[in-house]
Amino acid sequence: MKTDDHSSLTTAATSTGTARIFVAIVSHRHARNVAEDLRPHRWRKSSGKIFPIILSNVPDTALLNYCDRHNLPLIENITQQGFGANNNKIYRHAKENLGLKEDDYFFCINPDIITSAADIIQLSEIMKANQYTVAAPNLLKPDGTPDDNIRSFPTLKDIAYRYFFNSKKSNVEKRIRHGNEVTDWASGAYLCFRASTYEEIQGFDEKYFMYYEDADICRRAGLVEQPTYYIPSVKATHIGNRKSRGLPTKQLVYHVTSAIRFTLANSK
Repeated sequence: MKTDDHSSLTTAATSTGTARIFVAIVSHRHARNVAEDLRPHRWRKSSGKIFPIILSNVPDTALLNYCDRHNLPLIENITQQGFGANNNKIYRHAKENLGLKEDDYFFCINPDIITSAADIIQLSEIMKANQYTVAAPNLLKPDGTPDDNIRSFPTLKDIAYRYFFNSKKSNVEKRIRHGNEVTDWASGAYLCFRASTYEEIQGFDEKYFMYYEDADICRRAGLVEQPTYYIPSVKATHIGNRKSRGLPTKQLVYHVTSAIRFTLANSK
């Protein structure tokens, strides 16, 4: 773990009375995406409210060099962990070492996202003004078409049809939606929480190694009357790299087992 910048970051994070935004970025050999697409070093320069924390799930010298160059916190795993476990690890680090408080915000943003400090701050301000505790922006594909980052909860049949026949049954049609509104769940590629809610529901369920942990956390937030809101006015680009489709792979196994786990939990 890179720790030489913790004291300065902690001082900055606790010196203001306004809510701060801690951004979890999990990388799995995504150094190029982090440095060239997401570019979290620019957030620190343009705003005193955003505190990115990067976790490397595998050894990555290029990512280490990037974090050193820009004085960004980096957590390095000894063994690979799942998406939920990694984000929970970043949350605990922010709480225990960087002064994250319950009225702050905890954003999970993938390395293959293009967004800005202004977008991140706008999201937090909309959440605060409307008392939303879980929210997601309007993700677009690189060609400008809608990304399917908001969906209704699927049945196991919906999931099977989605994989084998590219069914869009559980997708939400974003073109006809203009105002903020509740959605069943939103993609973990860009998912935003008020820290108090993330704490209340104990973060992601780490039994999900990959896939549907975002559906599960939104479902559990809804059970404590903290629904997920879709905020279409804030846009970001999702480059995307889906590996679960195609020939049988380890990712497909994760997808199937997670889908079964989620649908069984959601049917209770």
